[in-house]
Amino acid sequence: MSNPIPDDQCPYCGGTGTYEFIDPKCPRCGGKGMFEELRSHESPSVGSATPGYSEWVPCSCRRRVECKHFRKDKPERYAPRSDIVRQALATLTHSLDELLSLMRRLGLAALYFFGTRLDHECCFGGDDVGMLLSVLPQDAHAAEPGYHPGSTEVYITFQGRLVIECLENGQVRDKTVGGNEVLVIPPGQCHRVRHDKREAASVIVKTKLSAKPSVIRCTECTYYVDPKSCPLHLRWNEEKKAE
Repeated sequence: MSNPIPDDQCPYCGGTGTYEFIDPKCPRCGGKGMFEELRSHESPSVGSATPGYSEWVPCSCRRRVECKHFRKDKPERYAPRSDIVRQALATLTHSLDELLSLMRRLGLAALYFFGTRLDHECCFGGDDVGMLLSVLPQDAHAAEPGYHPGSTEVYITFQGRLVIECLENGQVRDKTVGGNEVLVIPPGQCHRVRHDKREAASVIVKTKLSAKPSVIRCTECTYYVDPKSCPLHLRWNEEKKAE
């Protein structure tokens, strides 16, 4: 396995944090970043009116954007996550069960395989779509209510079952997922995974990772000024008290 790419060697931004983006499918410039514009005013080079004078100008698709492709996790977490992926790949069948077992044994709640966060050396970077493995009950963070304003989440639970509490029209609706069932959480729907100590494993797919903010929690909620008036927040608090 190759070593993780240092931030200052990022092929996109070279460690500066931003890079120049040019849309390769732009119909105006064809991915050149510049386009030829006809002008009828006086040519600065000729000094007289020149009908049909043309000039190359920057295309609006050419702009500076924030680099997100190589946001590696902290070294103290990146290395051990890379190690357990290598251990699972070292089995004869590249066993998924072995990977899940290692995650539970080490208390690792979730593991990304592509997205804006590089969890390990086999993780692919990109801001279009993300995918991670989540194991319960280790993934206690999933119990906190939250919603994604611009992203869709898809849960595919292939081991055990889990209950996702969703806020719909001011009421909490329980949705059970298991047996390779699929649950789609649309953008803006507040939800949480009930933390009831049961074992489950899920693949979670997230779309449009470039959307910001990526997640809204109770303290920034735009639905309830006071989180204590939110029925989903109350469910979460009751669960924490019972633990």
